[in-house]
Amino acid sequence: MPGIIGFANSKLPLEAKTDILLGMQNIISYADFYVKDGLFSDNNVSCTRVHINVIQKKPQPYNDSGVYIWLDGELYNQAELSPADHGVSDPELIAKLYRNSKDFSFLKKVDGIYSAVIYDSVKSKVYILSDRYGLRHIYWGFLNNSLVWSSEVKAFLKLRDFSPRINGASIKDFFSAGFLLEDRTWFEGVKLLPSGTVLTYDLRTKEVSTDRYWWWDNIKTISGECREDEITEELERLFRNAVGLRCRANEKIGLTLSGGLDSRAILAALPKDASPGAAVTFGKKGCDDIKIASRAAKAKGIKHYIIEMNGKNWFLPRIEGVWWTDGQKNLRDMNGLAGLVKTRGMFEINLDGLAGDALIGGSYYFSKLWPSHELWDCRIRRFTVMGQIMREKYLQQRFPFYDNKFLEFALSIPAELKKRSYIYNKMLLRAFPALFRTIPWQTTGFPISYPPSVVRYANALMRIQDKCCNSIGLPKFSFYYSGNNHYFMDCRNWLLQEPAKSMVDMLLTGKNTLYGDFINRSDVINNWEAHQKGRDKSQLICLYATFEIWLRQVFRNEFKDKMIA
Repeated sequence: MPGIIGFANSKLPLEAKTDILLGMQNIISYADFYVKDGLFSDNNVSCTRVHINVIQKKPQPYNDSGVYIWLDGELYNQAELSPADHGVSDPELIAKLYRNSKDFSFLKKVDGIYSAVIYDSVKSKVYILSDRYGLRHIYWGFLNNSLVWSSEVKAFLKLRDFSPRINGASIKDFFSAGFLLEDRTWFEGVKLLPSGTVLTYDLRTKEVSTDRYWWWDNIKTISGECREDEITEELERLFRNAVGLRCRANEKIGLTLSGGLDSRAILAALPKDASPGAAVTFGKKGCDDIKIASRAAKAKGIKHYIIEMNGKNWFLPRIEGVWWTDGQKNLRDMNGLAGLVKTRGMFEINLDGLAGDALIGGSYYFSKLWPSHELWDCRIRRFTVMGQIMREKYLQQRFPFYDNKFLEFALSIPAELKKRSYIYNKMLLRAFPALFRTIPWQTTGFPISYPPSVVRYANALMRIQDKCCNSIGLPKFSFYYSGNNHYFMDCRNWLLQEPAKSMVDMLLTGKNTLYGDFINRSDVINNWEAHQKGRDKSQLICLYATFEIWLRQVFRNEFKDKMIA
């Protein structure tokens, strides 16, 4: 994402520092509407910022008597943090909290998605901060005894004497889990700052340390008697507050709306005075996501726009998406890129349902593959949120489900009440019946008001019907879901259509490929041939293509032309 870049203790002359900082700033600037702050540099620290001109519009750093603040992101509970300072900017508030505290324990109370750099020129220290959940990424590393930081990995390529070396552990991560794990990046020596962490760098001693100020086990399960009605009432109250805090006056608010529950819950909870600009849904023509989202938007009375995905327009924009995400996001999962420019014309702030299902039950909470802490701190922070970071290039993203008070309460609810999203569904039906009682959920094809046993029985009949009708060629009867249009994209078949087919063929079988230096070329080609013969290898094929594109972007300066529309 656009954000903060800088370095400390560089021995280069001022002119050279300025050139490097300008290069780092330019490489993470993707559109004409981006705003570049001035370049700050003294004997110890060089730093600047790039932003998309939606929030934090005042030039940075904020300077409070030698304490300099750069902030990427925003805070939501300013009034709670410092009631007497109503109306001050977020960087100014951070500066005050820092000066009034002996340590960084105040960060535990901050409700926000942000990363920040504090340069205390009096103490000769630099602090790099991540938010509680680490959702506003910032990377760091050392080069020639100089500490370097950036909101995007690619900015390291503009450093003098930086020679990118691909991390072998990251290769294993990418082709096993499908994304990078822990705090690794593709480059050796460049790390993602952990969630809820303060990195301290002493400019005199050149020593670095990291301290975690918050962790998921700070949240304890509710003990004693749990009254379901009281829990659902409190969930509703906290959720409405979370959405309301993220809808401010005179902002162009909108949301990406799917056929799931989480984005629809945000739509339902929008305050009456929020005046959202529009809801946008992307997907293949006639898919269930579009049909269900259209019904929800109509019920709420909000304008609804559809961005159609098809075999012709889905692939090429994702090549640029690889560059935007530093090669860390499988291009198969880069949904919502097509039409991003058009979406920016409708609204500037997107309310996103990130991880709602995971917080209150749903798909991952009881997964054996993802113990709870790994789910929050790894899968969501390293995989799920990369799609939102990708959209941050054009839209400010806000995550109501990651409101501190709502999240803490949701995770404190006993596990048995969250199985199959039981308590979540109960809250949605109680609070927002018009959008949930009769409108289906894309995952099951039925409204969540239907008893789970009825849904399971009906879907079992559907599967039997599908098998029988497919074998003898009879038409199918459906209830809510629409058979082949259940999913919003068709990557399996679209890979075999142009322009994707020729591009993938060139990327994986061409003479000048780069991936063969790191993974087995024969395995790649065999899997591509198997996919073309009818076996679904789309997930793996797209991982291969993502890796090859990223290698060419880094080492050959290819595939960086603007393709997003």
